[in-house]
Amino acid sequence: MQLYQLNNQQQKAVQTTEGPVLLLAGPGSGKSFTLTHRTKYLIKEKHVPPGNILILTFTNKAAEDMKSKINKLLINYDVSDVWMGTFHSIGLKILMKHLKKMGYKSNFSIYDNSDSKRLIKIVLDEIKVNFEVKMVLQSIQRAKRKLVTPYQLAQKSYSNANVHEYYQKMALAYDKYENRLQTDNAFDFNDLIKKPIELFQNYPKALKLYQNKFQYIQIDEFQDTNQAQYQLVSMLAKPENNLFVVGDDSQTLFSWRGADIRNIMGFKEDYPKAEIIRLEQNYRSSKTIVRAANAVIKNNEKRMEKTIWTDNEWGLPVVVNAADSPKDEANFIAETISSLVEDGYEYQDIAVLYRNNYQSEVIEKILLEKAIPCQVIGGNDLMDRKEIKDIISYLRIAVNPDDQVALRRIIKSQKNGVGRKSIDKLGAIAARKGVGIYNILQQKDELKKLGEKKCNYLFELKEMIEKLQAITKKNIPLKEKVCLILQEVKYKNYLKKKHSDTYNKRIKNIMKFLQLIEKYNDLSLQEFLIEHVLTSDGEKSNNNNNKIKLMTIHASKGGEWSCVFTAGLEEDILPHKRNKNNQNKLEEERRLFYVAITRAEKRVFISHCRRRKVFSKTVAMEVSRFIAEIPDEYIKHISNRKGRIII
Repeated sequence: MQLYQLNNQQQKAVQTTEGPVLLLAGPGSGKSFTLTHRTKYLIKEKHVPPGNILILTFTNKAAEDMKSKINKLLINYDVSDVWMGTFHSIGLKILMKHLKKMGYKSNFSIYDNSDSKRLIKIVLDEIKVNFEVKMVLQSIQRAKRKLVTPYQLAQKSYSNANVHEYYQKMALAYDKYENRLQTDNAFDFNDLIKKPIELFQNYPKALKLYQNKFQYIQIDEFQDTNQAQYQLVSMLAKPENNLFVVGDDSQTLFSWRGADIRNIMGFKEDYPKAEIIRLEQNYRSSKTIVRAANAVIKNNEKRMEKTIWTDNEWGLPVVVNAADSPKDEANFIAETISSLVEDGYEYQDIAVLYRNNYQSEVIEKILLEKAIPCQVIGGNDLMDRKEIKDIISYLRIAVNPDDQVALRRIIKSQKNGVGRKSIDKLGAIAARKGVGIYNILQQKDELKKLGEKKCNYLFELKEMIEKLQAITKKNIPLKEKVCLILQEVKYKNYLKKKHSDTYNKRIKNIMKFLQLIEKYNDLSLQEFLIEHVLTSDGEKSNNNNNKIKLMTIHASKGGEWSCVFTAGLEEDILPHKRNKNNQNKLEEERRLFYVAITRAEKRVFISHCRRRKVFSKTVAMEVSRFIAEIPDEYIKHISNRKGRIII
C-alpha cells in the first residue's frame, strides 16, 4: 500500500496500529483522511477482518462520510462488516442483541429530551415534589453520564439539612424515572451508553464476546467524550488496548452536555504506553487565519502543546466590523455577502455563525429582505410541527403500546372527554401495579372506575391500537403503512374538526412528511422511528443546497466554508455572561471562538455591536476580549456607521 499521499505524521499514525495511540489533530489537518487510510491499512496490509474493527463518531453524517470514503479506498473489499457509527447507535446495536437480559422487549421506544421531560413531569406529580422539570432532567442526565445510580445519589450526605433533603428527593425522582422507563419499555439517550456498561458489568461473557470481536477501536472527536463513553470504550479495548483516539483539546466545546476534557488531557496517564502523534499542518486555511487562531488559543492555560502551521498563502486580513446595532450588523453581513458573491463565491461557500440561537432572527430577516437565500440549521423543523408530532406518536404506539409518553399525547390531543386528571389516575394505577398504561386499558374493570363514557372511549382506543399493531406487521413499504395508520385513526377528520382554520397548512406539512419518509421505505416502522430519534436536528436539514448557512458555533463543528462570519463578538455573548468569570468555562468560550475562526478557508469576518437590546432596554455593549487577542497585523478594523462597506 502506497502512503505517499500522507505527510510523515499521518503515515506514522496509519502504521502505528498496536497499543493505545492519541492522534492530536489540529483543525484542517486531515484527521478524517488519516483515519480512513488507517482503516484501509488495517484491512489491506494487516489483514484485519472488517468485522473486528469498531469506528466511533459523534454524528451520523460523520459516520456516513467515513463509510463512503472507506468504501472508495477499498473498492475490491467488502467492508460492510465494519462496525461504524455514533456512540449511541453502536450502544443500541449492542443492546438489541441482549434485550432480554436487560429486561426489555424487542418493540422498545427511545425517548428524546422532550419525551424525558414529559416523563419527569409525570414522576414529579406522582411523588408530589415541586422541582423544575428542566433542572431534574439535567441532574438525572448528569448522573447517568457519570454512571451514578439513584441509590448512590441518595447515599451522598451533606452537612446542610436542606441540601441533604434536596438530594434525597432528587434520588427518589431519578429512581421513579428509571422504573417508568422500564415499564414503558423505553430507553432514553443516556441509556444507550449506560445500559451496555451495565450489561458488561453483569454479564462478563457478553463483555468478553465484544472484546474478542473489536480487536481495533478508532474514535473520532475524542475530546467530546463523556465519562460513560470513555468507560465503555476502555472496557471494550481490553486486554490489548488497541485504542486509536483522534481529537483536539482546543476544540472541546460540549462540557454542558457532559464532554470531559480530562479524557483527552489525561489519556497518557490512563495509558502510560500510549504514543502521542501530532498533526499540526493545516491544509484548510490561509496563513493569516491560522496565525490569528493560534494567537487566540494560546491564551488558554489548559491545553496540550502543539503549533498549527500551514504552507497555504497568506490571504487577506481578518475583517472586524463595529456595528451600531444588531440590525446594522445584519446589514453588514448581507452587503458583504453580496460583494463576495459578485467576486465569484457561491452562497453555499459562506456560513454565518453565532453563540446563541436568538441571534439568527435579525440576520435571517435582513438576508431574506435582500433576497439572499439562507437556511437556519437547527431552526424550526417540519418534525417540530404539532401534526407531525401527533403522527409520530401514533407510529410509536403502533410499535410499542407501552410507550406512555406517546399514549398520553394521543389521548390528550383527541380531547374525547378524557382529561389530564383521568390520564393521571390511569398512570397511578399502572405505577402501583408496575405495568404500563396500555396494560390498564385492557382491564375494563379498572376503566369503569373513570365512568362509563370514559371507559368506552379508552376501550375503543385499546382496540384501535391493536389494529395499528396489525398494520405494522403487513409486508408493505413504510409509506403505505403510515398512510394506513393515518386512515385508521381518522387523523384528517380530527384536523377538520379541531383545527379547521389551519387545516390546509397542516395537510401540506403531512404531505411533506410522507414525501420525506419515502427514502426510508425499506425500513420497518421501528427502524424508521429509531433513525428519526437518533438523528440530530442539524442532520435532518438538507445542507446540500446553494444557500447561506446560519448556525451556532457548536453546530458548525466539523464544517468548513470558504468565508465565515462570526456575529456578536461582545462580552456577555462570547464569552457568555454565565461563563466569563469561571476560568474553565472562559477557556471553553475561547475554544468556541477558535473553532469559529478555523472553519474558514479564505475569509474571516467578525462583527460586534455597540448597542443591543437586553430585556427591552437598549444597553451599551463591550467588545469581546477575544478580539484583542488577535494581533493587529492580522486584522482590518472597519465600521458600518456610514455608507457601504468596502472589504
